[in-house]
Amino acid sequence: MLRLMQIMEWRMSEAQSAQQQQPTRQQTNQVYEQSLGRLRVMRCSTSFQLLAALKGVRPILKGMQEAGAAARLLLVDSVSAFYWMDRAARNAPLPPQAGARSLPHQGVAPMTLQSV
Repeated sequence: MLRLMQIMEWRMSEAQSAQQQQPTRQQTNQVYEQSLGRLRVMRCSTSFQLLAALKGVRPILKGMQEAGAAARLLLVDSVSAFYWMDRAARNAPLPPQAGARSLPHQGVAPMTLQSV
């Protein structure tokens, strides 16, 4: 978060120097509050949490739009972060009563992505 604030301050200073003005601390803090107030960070540690976050993003985006701060960008970082964990779980031995599908979430991902 510190790096983001440094970049924001640099960009504000750059814009203000083009206008021959230096932003006041109050103006800088106001821009921070407005900008970071629109930032939403979801940290997922499993593929299920990632799917749940994607499923739950629609109401968040709708609420932001109704508040007058419509989202202009949605970033998803490290989509493949859970690949090896999911692959290892897929190759794990199944209990004897398991059906044709190896994991219950195999059908969840396509349905979630279609609804987003």
